[in-house]
Amino acid sequence: MKKYLVLGGNGFIGRSIVKKLSLKNEVIIADRNFEKIYDNDNVSFRELDFVSCNDFSPYLEDVDIVIHLISTIGPNDRIDNIKNEIKDNVFPTVQLLDDMVKCDTKKIVFISSGGTVYGEHVNKPIYEYEKKNPICHYGVTKDLIEKYLQLYNLYEGIDYRIIRLANPYSEFTKSGKSQGIVPIFIDQLLNNEEIKIWGDGNAIRDYIYIDDAVSAIIKIINYDGKEKIFNVGTGKGYTINEVIDIICKELNISFPNVVHLEKRKCDVGYNVLNIDKISNELGWEPKVSLESGIKRTIRKKIKGDYYGKERK
Repeated sequence: MKKYLVLGGNGFIGRSIVKKLSLKNEVIIADRNFEKIYDNDNVSFRELDFVSCNDFSPYLEDVDIVIHLISTIGPNDRIDNIKNEIKDNVFPTVQLLDDMVKCDTKKIVFISSGGTVYGEHVNKPIYEYEKKNPICHYGVTKDLIEKYLQLYNLYEGIDYRIIRLANPYSEFTKSGKSQGIVPIFIDQLLNNEEIKIWGDGNAIRDYIYIDDAVSAIIKIINYDGKEKIFNVGTGKGYTINEVIDIICKELNISFPNVVHLEKRKCDVGYNVLNIDKISNELGWEPKVSLESGIKRTIRKKIKGDYYGKERK
């Protein structure tokens, strides 16, 4: 039995990871709050304010692997708060790495961003070896953390895995918030709300259902080979308009009137991840198509079968 520390384990990705890992391992969730959703004695909770933590040592006692899911920012066009965003994300991660060295914690798995660290690329889909050229501060921050992981591996021997994750989605809802445009659009269409998108809706993205994302993450967590960086996605791209169309067909409604907002500078026109490495190295393949994932998400949202309040 291994002992895992999951930073941000109360989020929608974190919960699914904890659920899988805790079947045969001890898991500590470190987050700002906790909801008792695990009927499992292997799971415990430690309150953590990641941004202000000056010593992670108390959380690292006898921990074998750290899983780092915390980010205080998302992709956007703002650059007016960069200093604070570096302070809130990069500085605590470096503190964490220092404390891992001190506590002799050997391994960390970092959930980076496949959607933002690469920027625009000619080669499609995008391989792990492509040059990173992020065009938003969120992507730059993820890139910085990746570089520090590599540095601490070189100088201190900390083993690491970097997961460049595509756009995950699920039925998960918490405090009125959804993860990604798929559940957001589903909620809006179910509630007859106005849909707003940045740009003309032709931006192409790689969308991965949460079950597939977590199965890949678990395989990477348990992987002891030489590869350090893995793309995790489906390898297939869809425009935003195609996503809306699939949802509408599943709901048996007409394509809605969409409000088109000015395109954001942080949004690339194309982002689809090549998944040959994880397929060849770990034998992993996604199992849920976008159509099937959307069908599952709609069914569970309507039934209220997700973390959060049932629909009225």
